[in-house]
Amino acid sequence: MKPYSTEEELPPISSLNEIDFSAIYSYADYMRFAFEDRLEIIKGHIFTMRVPARVHQEVFGVIFNQLYNFLRKKPFLNILDEHGKFQPGKLLTVGEEALSTVLPGFALNLEEVFAD
Repeated sequence: MKPYSTEEELPPISSLNEIDFSAIYSYADYMRFAFEDRLEIIKGHIFTMRVPARVHQEVFGVIFNQLYNFLRKKPFLNILDEHGKFQPGKLLTVGEEALSTVLPGFALNLEEVFAD
């Protein structure tokens, strides 16, 4: 069985014209790209990345600002489950109390944590 080639053994790919979009590529291949075009590899297939349109950037800015202004006033903690794994959907805001199933009897008052 032939081992995979290393980056040092393969020549750099110097232009987008050298890319075979029907071929399967690896991260090692991606590291050989020596040109400025924006590409990404998804499951081995090469896709060109377009620059976001101005409208997209404006919409994103409005959404980001609304979210930032809302969360800026409401500090929160991400809570871990009983196995210590992160639960991204479970948030607590100031005024709530964080309880632990890992440490019975432990309670964290968020008012005290985020007091000025």
